[in-house]
Amino acid sequence: MVTVPFFAPDGMPLGVVRRSLTEKQFKNSWKLPKKETLWNFQDARRYEHGIITESSFDAMRIWQAGFPGVVATLGGSISPHHQQQIEHTFTSLTIFTDGDEKGIEFGKKIESQLPSVKIYWSWHGDSRYPEGAHDATDMEDEDIKLCMENRLTTFEYRLRG
Repeated sequence: MVTVPFFAPDGMPLGVVRRSLTEKQFKNSWKLPKKETLWNFQDARRYEHGIITESSFDAMRIWQAGFPGVVATLGGSISPHHQQQIEHTFTSLTIFTDGDEKGIEFGKKIESQLPSVKIYWSWHGDSRYPEGAHDATDMEDEDIKLCMENRLTTFEYRLRG
C-alpha cells in the first residue's frame, strides 16, 4: 500500500491514509479523525478557491496537475466540521468528486450544504470527465486542466445534465 500523511489544520500529524497499489482499496489509521478536518486543509486554506474530492489520492493527482488548493473528504460524506472549514476559508469551490452516480450525488450534497460558497463543477468539455475516466487518478494533467478551465456554475451544470 502507498501511505500518505494526514494533518490537522495547524499542521500537526494525525495519522495516515493508505491505498492499495493493485486496486482502489483504502485503509486509514485507527481512529483517524477524518470527520473533523479535510485532507490537505492545512495547505489548501491559503487559497480563496478550493477544490474538493472524495479521495486523498484524487486530491494529490489534482495538485500534481497544478491546482494546490485541493482538499479531500476521505469518503462520500461532508461533516459539519468540513462545512465550517470550507465556508470560513474558500469563497468558491470546484466539486471534483467521482464521475459515477454516487460521486455526482455526493457533489449535489456538498453543494446543498454550502449555500454561502460559490460552487463550480469540474467539466471536461462535452462531458464531466474524459471517456474512461472515473476520477482524477484516471486522468492526465491536461485532462485535469481542461476540467478546471471548463468548470461550470451549478446553473450551467444542471442545464447540461
